[in-house]
Amino acid sequence: MPSDAQLASLQEQLNILRQQYAERLPARLADIATSWQTIRTSINSTVLLSDLQRAVHGLAGSGTTFGFTAISTEARVLEHFLYSLIERGDHMRAEEEAQIDVLIARLCETSQAYDADAPQLAFTPESVPPTSR
Repeated sequence: MPSDAQLASLQEQLNILRQQYAERLPARLADIATSWQTIRTSINSTVLLSDLQRAVHGLAGSGTTFGFTAISTEARVLEHFLYSLIERGDHMRAEEEAQIDVLIARLCETSQAYDADAPQLAFTPESVPPTSR
């Protein structure tokens, strides 16, 4: 079983990862917004739309892990919308582009919404695998 000092050290490392995530979040959101603007002016946007969907998917999966539940929620909505457009394979209509504008704006607005009460990764004696003990 890991000592209290080892658990505290692991928890501190997690806290550093959370801080780094928060620091990188504005750049990731800016990249998403820039990618969307590029797609809007692109003639063949299918590949770019898939790249955008993957970037948004990354936020949907990682936000809650680091205490940004609202980011995950908003990113998941945008991700599913983008996925439906990709699956359809047709050109986007103006109202769909407007919807993406709204969804990206909502995603960016939630970037400061750190949820300290959200379930997060934490190290306890029970969470450390036996091979690490």
